[in-house]
Parts: sequence; C-alpha cells; structure tokens
Amino acid sequence: MSGRVNLLTRWWKLPGGGLEVLRLAFPMIVSVGSLAVMQLADRVFLTWYDPVTVGAAFSSGQFLWALASFPFSIAAYSVAFVSQYNGAKQFDRIGGLVWQGVFLAVAVTPLFFLIYPLSGAVFILFDHSPEMAALEKCYFYWSLWGIGPVIATQAFEGFFVGRKKTVTVMTVSLTAVALNIALNYLMIFGVWGVPRMGIAGAALATSVSQVFRFAVLFVLAVLDERRSNNIYALRRGCRIIPSELFALLKYGGMGGVEYSFEMLSFTFFVFLIGKLGEIGSTSSAVAINLNAITFLPVVGIGTAVMTMVGNAMGEKKPKLARRCTFSAAALATLFTGFFVVLFLLKPGFPLEVYASGNRDGFAPYYQMTKNLLRFVAVYLFFDTINIVFCSAIRGAGDTKFVMITTAAFVPFLSLLSWLGVSFFHLGVYWCWTVLTVYVSLMGVVFFVRFMRGDWMKMGLVDAAKHVPVTADQS
Repeated sequence: MSGRVNLLTRWWKLPGGGLEVLRLAFPMIVSVGSLAVMQLADRVFLTWYDPVTVGAAFSSGQFLWALASFPFSIAAYSVAFVSQYNGAKQFDRIGGLVWQGVFLAVAVTPLFFLIYPLSGAVFILFDHSPEMAALEKCYFYWSLWGIGPVIATQAFEGFFVGRKKTVTVMTVSLTAVALNIALNYLMIFGVWGVPRMGIAGAALATSVSQVFRFAVLFVLAVLDERRSNNIYALRRGCRIIPSELFALLKYGGMGGVEYSFEMLSFTFFVFLIGKLGEIGSTSSAVAINLNAITFLPVVGIGTAVMTMVGNAMGEKKPKLARRCTFSAAALATLFTGFFVVLFLLKPGFPLEVYASGNRDGFAPYYQMTKNLLRFVAVYLFFDTINIVFCSAIRGAGDTKFVMITTAAFVPFLSLLSWLGVSFFHLGVYWCWTVLTVYVSLMGVVFFVRFMRGDWMKMGLVDAAKHVPVTADQS
C-alpha cells in the first residue's frame, strides 16, 4: 500500500506530473469553463424569457460557429507554434506569428456579413417554421459583430498560453464573462432603462463582451512585451510575414478542416433535430448546453496539453510530452467522472436552474432532456479521451492525421442521423444514439494514434523559414 502511495506522490511531483499539469491547466479550465457558464446564463435567461428562443439561439449560434470554425481553428493553432518557439528559445518569432492570426481575422470578417442575407433561407431549408427562422436570423445578425474579435482573440491568447501564462487568460475571460452575464440580463429583459431586446439582446451582449475580451488581451500583450524588453517582437512583427503565415495556414488549416468538418456535421445534426419539432430542439439545446459544462473545461485541459506538448517538443523532449498527456488524461477523467454519475443517477437535478424561472413553460421539455442527459453520461468518458489525446498530437504537429481521421468519420454522424429520420421515421433518440457512437469511436481512434507514437518524431519549429525580425524590418 505504501508503495502505491509513494508512486502516486512521485507522479504528482515529477516534471509533467499531476501538479505541473494542474498548475498550468487550472487557469485554462476556469477560463474555458467560464465560457460554459456564460452560455448557461444565456440559455437560462432565454428560457425564462421564452423557451422557444433557446432552440433558435442554439441552432443559429451553431450555424455561425460552423462557418467560423475554420479561421477560428487556424488562429487558435498559434498556441502550438508559440509553445514550440518558446521551448526552442526562438522568442523573436512569437510576435510575428501572433499577428498572422489577427490578420486572418480581419480578412475573413467581411465574408460573414456577406452570408447574412442568405441565413434565413438556410433555416427555412431545414423546415424550420417562419417564426423560428426569423428568431434564428435575428440572433445570427447580432452575433456577427463579435465573430472577428473572437477569431483575433485566439491569436493573442496564444501569445500568453503558449508561454504558459494561463492566469492572464483566465483573468480576462472571467471579467468578460461577468460583463456578458450582466449585459445578457439587461438586454434580454430590458431593465434599468435598457430596451427589452429578447433574443437579439442575448446575441448583442455576447458580441460586446467578445470585443471587450480582445481589447483587454491586446493591451496586456503590449504591456507584457514592454516589460520583456521587446524580445517577442510583437511591435516589429506587426506585418505580414509570408513564411509564418504559410506555416500557420498549413498546419492550422489542417486542424481547421478537421474542426470545420466536425462543426458542419454537428450543425446538420442540430438542424435535423430542429426539423423533428420544438420539444426535441429545445430539449437537445438544454442537454448540449449542460454538456458544455463538462466539455469546455476539458477543452481547457486540452489547451494546456497542447501547450505542454509543444514546449516539450520544442525542447526535444518527447517523453516529457508523453507524461504530460497521461497526467492530463488522469485529471480530466476525474473531473468528468462526477458528471457521469450525476447525469446517470440524478439528471433532473441540474435542470432545476432552467425550470426555476418558468416552471410551467419548461415542463414539456423536462422528461426528454433528462433522457438526453443519460446519453451525455455514456459518451462523456470517450469525449474526454478524444479531447486530451487529440490535443496532444496536434500540439506535436500531427494535424494531417487529425484532419484525415475526422474527414473519414464525421460524415457518418449526419448521414446516419438523416437516414434514420428520413427513411425509417426514427426520432430524437436515434440521432443521439448515433452521436454517442460517433464520439466514442473518435476517442478510441485518437488514443490508439497517440500510443503508436508517430507524433514523437514531429515538430513545428522548422515548419517556417526563420527570418529574424529586426528593427529595420518594422
């Protein structure tokens, strides 16, 4: 028994062990988890306002997120580059790389506004009622104003997270979430002289908080650069650097294709459920919203894993990267285990927050949502494995495998759901069964890929030609 305790203590204190991973991951768990709280507050307020708006906000937000997922994922991959540059002590490449993600956000933002006039037709195409489509289009429009800052924020988060300064990101995220929750309440219900905007207010509040989040991170990055004697070339690197831009587009793009496929397929899944009726749509929206409480903190752990693996690979220490990943997997599994038990045994307990403000209005959705939470409990462990081990191999640069695997598996989520609904008249529970099988298979595949160890021979430091950024290039 004492031998096991000593082994556990040794693992906890080792480099890449439990303590180091938790120290880096905890701020990211809080940061990304705070976004889940923001979504929860948004959906709860809308449930109190009118339960129908919950399904509209969910499907509309999912559609916009599917469109934004490709550039978002590219900008977010700056974490992997910054962490490997940091580990390799090539600090002067960091600032230029970060700016390439910001320039990408500026370039793609106008495209989203060009899509807006077509958004209503997309919702109608999936047999959503004209009233529902109008709500969805309204939410889509006001959300557009925050999408550029969301993408650009990923690049500046990479500036901090890639250098293991996750507390900064956590603090900014918590502040932005607090602002968002306050604005949500004011704008949805119209209090203290603010107009009552309903679903439009929910979207606008989120957009304003995202602009705030980007602005604060930008200012903090500039201040951090000054304190560091400009070693990261953040000011001098504010220009297009073709080699860095190409590398970010290449490696981040492969991850972006993977994420886009996944989001597009899941969006089709959400729209298909919306076609099955208001009860199925709203119940699924609430169940997935509660799933985010567990999913998004694990994404935070995944971001920490990507950072630690990137730094270790930049230092040419793949064994350390391996240990970090297993430590993170252990901690993530402990975290999600609580929710597995909760959703299996007491699924009605977390639903009380939705019912409390409008119990009669939420009553038609209560039983189905309880049942859907049990599906979440079944696939939650595999989703945890999926996020952690996929993040690890992406941090090492194994994005091509991630892209190919996702492209091969993702179509089955939408295809099997559609076949069951369209030809065999199966309903919401069939769609959720397909989702559960899909997530479980992805978890197994990425775990096996990690164990094979191909990622240990990869790296990003040499992905772009190193062109030093000097003062005369600014």
